[in-house]
Amino acid sequence: MKEDQKALQAMAGIDSIKYAGALGHNYYVNDIGQIISQEMANPRVRPHLHFYPEDAGNSLSEAWQGARWLHTMDDSLLTPMVRVTDTGGSHQDYYIHEPTLLMSGQACIPHRWFIRDKKYFAKAWELQNSGNGNDAKWIIREDRPIEVSASDLQFSLPFFEAFAESEGLPSPHLIAKTIRLDGSSIQAERTCYTNPWRTKAHGRRVLSFPIWLYCDDTSGNVSKKWNKHNSFLFTAAGLPRKHVQREYNVHFLSTSNIAPPLEMLDGIVEQLRKYQDEGIGCWDMHLGEEVLVFIVVLALLGDNPMQSELACHMGLAAKLFCRVCWVSSRTNADKDEEEESEDNGSDAQSVGSLGSAAGSARSGNSVVRTLKRRKAVETRESMVDRVYRFMQKGDPRNKYQSQKLLGNIFTTAAQTGGKTEATKLKTKYGLKDRFQEFFIEKLYKSIKGKNGRAASMAMTAELSKLPKNHSSPVWRIKGLDPHTDTPVEILHVILLGILKYFWRDAVARVSDQHKPTLIARLSSLNTSGLGIPTIGGKTLVQYCRSLTGRDFRVISQVAPFVLHDLDLPMECLKAWMALTSLVPLIWQPEIPDVVQHLSAIKSGIDHLLNCTARWTPRWFNKPKFHILLHLVDHIRDFGPASLFATEAFESFNAIIRMKSVHSNRQAPSRDIARAFAQVNRLRHIISGGFFAVKEDRAFDVSLAEYKFQIPDPASEGGQETSYTTYVYRQYGVGPKNIARDSIVSHYIGFYSTDPSRTVGRCILDTQKARSWRKTLTGGKCDFPSVPEKAQLQNLRFNTAKSVELLNGDVCRPGDWVLVADASISGTGQRVATIWEIIQTVGSPLSLQGRPDFVSVRVADITGVSSFHYMPTLCLTDQIKIVGLQDINCSANVQHNCLECRCQTDKFVPVREEREESTRTRMSVNHRTPRGNSNRISEWILNTAKMRDAIYIQRFRQTAPAIERQRAIEEGVAREIFEEKATRQQPHRNPGPSIQRDVLAHSQTSHMSHSLNQPRRLTQIQSQKIH
Repeated sequence: MKEDQKALQAMAGIDSIKYAGALGHNYYVNDIGQIISQEMANPRVRPHLHFYPEDAGNSLSEAWQGARWLHTMDDSLLTPMVRVTDTGGSHQDYYIHEPTLLMSGQACIPHRWFIRDKKYFAKAWELQNSGNGNDAKWIIREDRPIEVSASDLQFSLPFFEAFAESEGLPSPHLIAKTIRLDGSSIQAERTCYTNPWRTKAHGRRVLSFPIWLYCDDTSGNVSKKWNKHNSFLFTAAGLPRKHVQREYNVHFLSTSNIAPPLEMLDGIVEQLRKYQDEGIGCWDMHLGEEVLVFIVVLALLGDNPMQSELACHMGLAAKLFCRVCWVSSRTNADKDEEEESEDNGSDAQSVGSLGSAAGSARSGNSVVRTLKRRKAVETRESMVDRVYRFMQKGDPRNKYQSQKLLGNIFTTAAQTGGKTEATKLKTKYGLKDRFQEFFIEKLYKSIKGKNGRAASMAMTAELSKLPKNHSSPVWRIKGLDPHTDTPVEILHVILLGILKYFWRDAVARVSDQHKPTLIARLSSLNTSGLGIPTIGGKTLVQYCRSLTGRDFRVISQVAPFVLHDLDLPMECLKAWMALTSLVPLIWQPEIPDVVQHLSAIKSGIDHLLNCTARWTPRWFNKPKFHILLHLVDHIRDFGPASLFATEAFESFNAIIRMKSVHSNRQAPSRDIARAFAQVNRLRHIISGGFFAVKEDRAFDVSLAEYKFQIPDPASEGGQETSYTTYVYRQYGVGPKNIARDSIVSHYIGFYSTDPSRTVGRCILDTQKARSWRKTLTGGKCDFPSVPEKAQLQNLRFNTAKSVELLNGDVCRPGDWVLVADASISGTGQRVATIWEIIQTVGSPLSLQGRPDFVSVRVADITGVSSFHYMPTLCLTDQIKIVGLQDINCSANVQHNCLECRCQTDKFVPVREEREESTRTRMSVNHRTPRGNSNRISEWILNTAKMRDAIYIQRFRQTAPAIERQRAIEEGVAREIFEEKATRQQPHRNPGPSIQRDVLAHSQTSHMSHSLNQPRRLTQIQSQKIH
């Protein structure tokens, strides 16, 4: 067995490379080049990979359509060439930064290749001939940018050289100067304009392979005892959205329970730089040829503390708490009054002058302790100023600036007696390089107990021992700026951030008398169309402090329908409506109009912040409210937010934990790395991946083989090139059949390669086939086609109890759907319920198990709910027959319990062990007001639904805008009033209970409201809103 394992490792294995870290720890990193080589040879992966940016116009759905890949990434990090094949079968390779001749006779230098409408284009600079004769040279005109189609290319550099010599043109290597965009010019510094990749490729294609690089910590124990393992994972950024988040496509690089992340990143960067310089020679099974690939890090993913550490930022508890910009949590006066320890902190800690937001007794007590520690109470003007700055983006940070500032910190720390000043500089800049800190601490220890000249000599001696690279390895990743390329992680910022804060606060505010009502409403909600089972209301309320991201996804979609009439302040409810309206926009996976969509997200974020500020400024002690402001820029740069969400990576942490649990834990970094390397090998073999063996090796089990010659590195450097012949083979059908076993396929994360197998399928009910008139639809309307009368009489029809829509939603009669209808202006679709699913006996579709048509009952939009800001619906008697392809998606429609005054006075049996028990629970008794018949708008279309947002959001209603300054002043006035009430009642918890006593009257009459609130707040609210 060991010999077999060794042979398989030699052919299709991943090496686990040992590194002696600069901070003194040993750790192992799996070879990223070998992993990517397997991806290129994997038939389950390679056909889906993209290597060129795409200009998709106003639409945005994938990472390669984002501004970073398309516009801002350095040209040298993109795929540097395209191959153009003529009708005769011969081809030319056109590289960037090489002179090229067009069909028109114009010369240019392409500097970026991209795709538009499935065709290759280049952004290029014109080449201008400086004159005639022997002294003629070319001038690069960067001030004259052009776009060139691949079909307009005539000669690449090697052919251009020969053509120029025959036609009397200057050699393409003779460049006189470059004229910049601003009109300035610089003299040419090179005598050869051949792209280095042309020389390295030896005729092979060269492709750029961008990746999402992820880092996080997880416990290596199943028990509650924390055993921290820092891990690095990655996935290919060139995979489509539906593939990139699959476990099958997540790859392990390294883990360690002793080495910190930046020390481990040092080894990963070493591999990245090696493969960026040399490339990875691998078999492209899609093209059927050898290619050369180099790696590019598109972005660094992780939660907020990890992204701050990777960006050499001090963290969310720092005065400058944002890793992206220079926003500050305090005013200039605050800076002079107090010095805080900002080394370690999380988003749960306060960054302002007040404690954490109201939401629990613990948070309330922290406010009391904070106020006691800080003698000066924040004034109204300073609080308004702080909140206003918090709600705006500061000046952006950049890597060059941060490197310079960190250099200043190191220079200061390297001086005798510079420790205090260096600490002040870290606080001032909000920067802390934890890799560099290790060496700074060594400097401090070297002079401990020494003074004067002895300290100076000891410092100099220690400086001479430091390695050349004593700053964070993140600065050595080509083309990466950790400030701009660490996109907002929506899982932790929204679901496990703002939404979690709001839900805990809401549950804490709801009295014990009203909690059963909240639980009953949650348990009684209609979950049809949401893709979730019946909600367990008791779990969401009783265990509100122990919920997961999945639970908060549910809460986000249903909260608007359960929080009314629970004595929550109206300002709180408005903030909830703003949040639940924003979430589907952020999670929308396909953006048809990026300008309009980003404008809607920006407006939604501003509205959420304004509503929150009017409620209470306490929330702006949470940095995540500010970090949310940067999301718009990151969606523009990297694509829809779901692309850089980390749910798939977070799920992968469980696999790492199991690898740790099922090991002897003597060498966790090595053992876990080797275990994942074995999984990669198994995954590649049974996926049908190709692997290389020398031609003289005999294999009888191969399914397909391709011969290819690879140049030997030793033959380069002026010597005659020698080649080694390799054969690329697949394993036969036997090993690949192992993937059909459910245990093995689950182990390596296999997924169905044909998800469309069940799309459109229906499940028939138990009724017998019958004539058209005996169906429910036949009693309401005529047959959709017009056959001969005798033919209709001979037809028989079955009905189905469920059908799977083309988008994968499963619908049943009575479920709500959105039906395409071009006659409807604006949305282009109708809201309806499924009336009947009909299949014609013996029809072609029935042989595939699909329905012939679906009848729906149409609903009219009657208005907008003033509380939910969602469309209200009324069912009509109109029955319409549509095809399955006309149904866009399922919809979630809720009963308008607020206006219908539904009560929780109904009791239903509790199901236990899949049976009804004698126990009962409260349930909502839905009512229809008398005198309104069936025309009452008793239904509300739930636009907070997260799935199918591209269709649902067409019905989105915008809440009235709130003036920011007015909202801040109103919230600050209320906060000061509560602060005074807290000081007057020191033994009373200043958390939710006080806010409930002070703010609940906002739902009562305006007279009682004005009598109990502060005079300044009454004055603000009585002013006319302009």
